[in-house]
Amino acid sequence: LTGWLGGPPRYQEHTGGGICITSAHRPFPIDAEARDQWMSCMRRALADAGTPDAFRKMVEGPMAGVAEFLRNC
Repeated sequence: LTGWLGGPPRYQEHTGGGICITSAHRPFPIDAEARDQWMSCMRRALADAGTPDAFRKMVEGPMAGVAEFLRNC
């Protein structure tokens, strides 16, 4: 998430870049239930990490948009 949020591109540095998030998720069926489960996990991870409420509120909408974008069934 660091690169997505404007920080250092850690994922690209680790993988060498060039990975498309849509292509990476294409082989897996992602329906509304899977989307909602992922969002639940992300909310819990942010809470468990002690992330400030203001930050969680700021990123929840964009994360939900990505989750919906990746839905393929």
